[in-house]
Amino acid sequence: MKADPSQIMFEIAAGCGVSDKTVLIHLKQIGKVKKLERWVHHELSAANRQTRVNCCITLLNRHNNAGILNRIITCDEKWILYDNRKRSSQWLNPGEPAKSCPKLKLTQKKLLVSIWWTSAGIVHYRFLKSGQTITADVYCQQLQTMMEKLGAKQPTLLNRSRPLLLQDNARPHTA
Repeated sequence: MKADPSQIMFEIAAGCGVSDKTVLIHLKQIGKVKKLERWVHHELSAANRQTRVNCCITLLNRHNNAGILNRIITCDEKWILYDNRKRSSQWLNPGEPAKSCPKLKLTQKKLLVSIWWTSAGIVHYRFLKSGQTITADVYCQQLQTMMEKLGAKQPTLLNRSRPLLLQDNARPHTA
């Protein structure tokens, strides 16, 4: 186990000449628990990590000198699924099967919401029509609407310090 903690239980059992259940009992006795690996988008090289550290230090220095964190406005999109089913919990004896519940269909009804916010709170949000997604035109319209609302909700940010737009590199945002 020390050499390779990702061994499968039946491999350990076969190597030791015992049953899977015996291996499980001994693993629990020594305090082992089964955990899944964490997914990461990709592994960063040392140069990538250093670039990120340098960017963070630059932003912190800029904030300390000019106070930029209160000027940042950002947006994101989120799919909201219509799923009003409620699953009930059950108290059962060990080994007794739970009542089954059907899985959701692959083509569920969903709605896209786009939200714009600053450190002071939400500036603008919009639910897109069913089947509509974010395009460069939709994004530009939302940007204009958000700027109008920002002028009403936080005029000092718009008039004095100029907002900084923080966005991801999604296609409509870069277009």
